[in-house]
Amino acid sequence: MKKYALFILILLANVEDTQSQADLTIQENAKGEPVVQAVVDAIRSHCIFASDRLFLRRLALVQSNDGEDSKTYRDGYHGGIWQIDEDKYHQTQTCPGILENVCENIETRLEINWQSTTWRDLRKPLYSGLAASLYVMYKNNISSNTPDGISGSRTHQSLIWKTLFAPDEATASFLNTIEANNDVCQKAIDLAFLIDGSGSIGPLNFDITRQFMIEVTNRLFISPEGTQAAAVQFSSSAQIEFYLNDHSTEGSLKRAIGGIAYGGGSTNTATGLNLAANQVFVAENGMRNHSAKVALVLTDGHSNDQMATEEASQLLKSKGVTVFAIGVGDGINENELQAISSDPDCTHVFILKDFSEVETIINAIQKRACQALLVVEREPGDDSGEIEKHIPFTGNETTVNLIIPAPPTNSSANSTNTTTLITDVSCSVVYIYASYDSTHPSAALYSYSDVALAGSPSVMTIKDESDRPLYITYEGKKYNPTATKTAVDCDNPAINTKIIQGKKPGADVTCKDGDIERECTPLDFQSSQFSKYTPKSEVVDVVNPCYRGVDVSDQTKAIHPNPRDSTKFLKCDVDGNMYVIQCPNGEEYHHDRSTCGDNNVLPTDLGVPLVSGTIAAPRSSPLPEETLEAVNSLYNVARAFQNAMQGKGAELTCKKGNKLQNCTLFDVQTSQYSSFVSKDSWLGVPNPCEPGVDLTDNNNRLHINDLDPKKFIICVEPNTMYVTQCPGNRTYVPESFLCRE
Repeated sequence: MKKYALFILILLANVEDTQSQADLTIQENAKGEPVVQAVVDAIRSHCIFASDRLFLRRLALVQSNDGEDSKTYRDGYHGGIWQIDEDKYHQTQTCPGILENVCENIETRLEINWQSTTWRDLRKPLYSGLAASLYVMYKNNISSNTPDGISGSRTHQSLIWKTLFAPDEATASFLNTIEANNDVCQKAIDLAFLIDGSGSIGPLNFDITRQFMIEVTNRLFISPEGTQAAAVQFSSSAQIEFYLNDHSTEGSLKRAIGGIAYGGGSTNTATGLNLAANQVFVAENGMRNHSAKVALVLTDGHSNDQMATEEASQLLKSKGVTVFAIGVGDGINENELQAISSDPDCTHVFILKDFSEVETIINAIQKRACQALLVVEREPGDDSGEIEKHIPFTGNETTVNLIIPAPPTNSSANSTNTTTLITDVSCSVVYIYASYDSTHPSAALYSYSDVALAGSPSVMTIKDESDRPLYITYEGKKYNPTATKTAVDCDNPAINTKIIQGKKPGADVTCKDGDIERECTPLDFQSSQFSKYTPKSEVVDVVNPCYRGVDVSDQTKAIHPNPRDSTKFLKCDVDGNMYVIQCPNGEEYHHDRSTCGDNNVLPTDLGVPLVSGTIAAPRSSPLPEETLEAVNSLYNVARAFQNAMQGKGAELTCKKGNKLQNCTLFDVQTSQYSSFVSKDSWLGVPNPCEPGVDLTDNNNRLHINDLDPKKFIICVEPNTMYVTQCPGNRTYVPESFLCRE
């Protein structure tokens, strides 16, 4: 019997790959850490439950593992990620008593009328998070305006969880879960303590301030590569106790903190803020270019001149420093703390009653460090509209948040309200999320997205008419060359960004039929010199639900029902391509279970599924002759159609100004036809498929996926690879060539 070694895929290219918007916080059954984080950020940044002291984030982990538990969205239960029972939801739904103002805030900030919601709405993550917030606030008599909130103590929070959500469970279950998930990103932080040494603070509270500084130091990684700390004391005047680069070890820093002497005197807070802005956060005294800049101002808020204090705080914040104001002592002036702090006040002002708040403050600092915005600005006087930035990786994975300010109104860079973002990466795959509305776009919330791969840059052209800054998030994963046969130089992976504002970077692309110019079509590109970059598509009457950058490990995003045929389903890849896959034996696809028939897995086990009535072959079995004939027939029809179309497209022409020139791929990528061409590598994994090898041998045909152990690589022909998802929650085991639990 003839063996079949070539699997055929019919791909449909997504023609709006960098235009698709996503807000998974309001999508039913969405799950995952980015979704939960986006919900918590929305609730805190809108000051709905800003004083949760990490409880909301921890509760999502304990209740449903961020929605990843299989029972989260079970039939008949709508409590969502935070698992809010129906009776608990109904206690909040009428907005009783203390919740009245909270519900008004939700309607004003999020345009959600809570009294009009239903329990079913809690299948949307944002609604589940709001219900959890309202229930906890109601039971603990907390309003949006309460600065104290609940305790940041893990032990205290475990008791709240047990009392309100799990009376039959031990508090150890809560504590063990959050301890096992206590990962925080380790980024460089330049941290300045600005400490009030005035007479109104007094020696006792000054000792508490120094102890607080040591508690903070204990929980941060002090080193030239990690966190650096400086200290400024202010009273009648201000003085620098030590600079950012004075102490490179934890022991040295603690000794310096212990040696700070209490000054006494009046409270000239403005001099301390100005000193930090002008002499601490400067490169010559240790500030680093790619660090997060954070200032902790510890004071009672009774300065000599509140207006001068506010002006000095604005100067410090204008340099990209995030300012936390921490109230110490008696009779604290919260209005002044709010004026000193970064916005929103509700997440940047703390009252230091005891050291249980330290963990909350440290988390806030680390979160700001992880989300610190790197401002990408032009040099003074530069009107070219072009900016370049080299961003090295800080580990095997890196996340970078950029803000690209809108160009000046009278600048040539503002002539078309267009920003082109060119991202070239080395030894990595980088997912790109962009937005004008969200300061920290992510996989859960973005307006534009794309993927940059080593050897295949991303080119995104984005237009906005309102002169707003553009926010960019890069999420990068470094290759591990030892896991692939492809040698890759990975000593210094980096992201190289070029931003072009106000002008089109490439030539104008048009198509000519004889002497007549017209709009180009995908067929024109398929018959041009760019055909190898153009996805070959079967004409299928199904709307493509896929988008570039989709998380293919999440079945709710990567797998969809086929509205035209219930025995088929649609599968997405990360480039926005759609695959039409047939269920085996004519069984129907069930979207609620993501299964075909009564089976508990999809037909994707160690093989790329076929289409049009065929099924995936078992790994070690050849296809039946009749199936092979059907596949060959389908393939021949598709190939004949493509051959017939060759040479029938129009001629591509490129013009820069009035000058004709040869078209380049860059011209196409920066034109209105960028969606007609696809990436020339797949998923960012180095290609292990070698020419001249026997692909019937699994050692040559099947390979481990370096970036995701739940996926594997299939070589379908020499130099051509596909990345395939293991079914269920299985992991690929290269020794046995199988996906196993």
